[in-house]
Amino acid sequence: MIFLVLKGRIGNQLFQYALYRKIKNTEFCYVDLGWFENKQKKFWYPYQIEKMGLKADIISRNDYIVKEYYLKNQGISEQDFLSHIKENLKNNLPVINLMLEENPYVYNVYEKSVNSYLTGYFLNIEYLKDVIEEIKEEVRFPQTDDIN
Repeated sequence: MIFLVLKGRIGNQLFQYALYRKIKNTEFCYVDLGWFENKQKKFWYPYQIEKMGLKADIISRNDYIVKEYYLKNQGISEQDFLSHIKENLKNNLPVINLMLEENPYVYNVYEKSVNSYLTGYFLNIEYLKDVIEEIKEEVRFPQTDDIN
């Protein structure tokens, strides 16, 4: 399973969504919307993909553990990680590995990996190539009464 973080403004969300759709064509992929929960951020923007008619399989941050973030937040070593989560978690949550975008604006081919957490902006046209026509067909801009 791949978990992909959506964040930023609408343009960033669209590129991230395109990568989600590309991955979704070949394997299980879920979108994490946790970034939008903290409205106190200096730069916060609303989640807008659904308003444009685009749908994604959404997963809550409570439904999995990102190993690298867990290690950092708990202050434990990687060697103690497995025993620590078995002792402290009642549910059998999937443990996933963090995969940061390597180079912004550069197309990175991500190896298929079990339980990966992708975060970045993925601002390269190569991410769109395979899915752009599908997305263009599905995008619907919200109608408002304010437009004459």
